[in-house]
Amino acid sequence: APTAVVFGMDYNGWHALAGFALFAPGLVFATRPGWAVAYLLVAGVGGALPGVWAWFSHQVAFIFTFPNNRTDAIVHLVTAAVMIGIALIQARRDGGLRASLAGLSRRA
Repeated sequence: APTAVVFGMDYNGWHALAGFALFAPGLVFATRPGWAVAYLLVAGVGGALPGVWAWFSHQVAFIFTFPNNRTDAIVHLVTAAVMIGIALIQARRDGGLRASLAGLSRRA
C-alpha cells in the first residue's frame, strides 16, 4: 500500500481504516464508565502490539512496509500508554479496577 509520512509516521489507507475501526466503537463504549475502562485497556494493548512489532521490523504484519518504523513504534506505544494510563486513573477514582469493570455486567 502506498505510504505517506505524516508527522514523521508512515501512514496509509490501512491506518485510516484502523482508526475508524477504533474510533467508532470508542464512541459507543464511552457511554458507560465500565465499558470505557475496558475499551481503553483492550485498545491500549491492541495498539501496543503493532508498536512493539514496528520497533523491530520495517515489515509489520508481514505485509505493511514502514520505512520510518521507529517513529511508528513510538507513536503506537505512546498512544497505548496514554490509553492505559487514563484507564488506570479512572479505575483508581472508581475504587479499583474491579469496581470499574463491574459496570460491564450491568445493563443501563
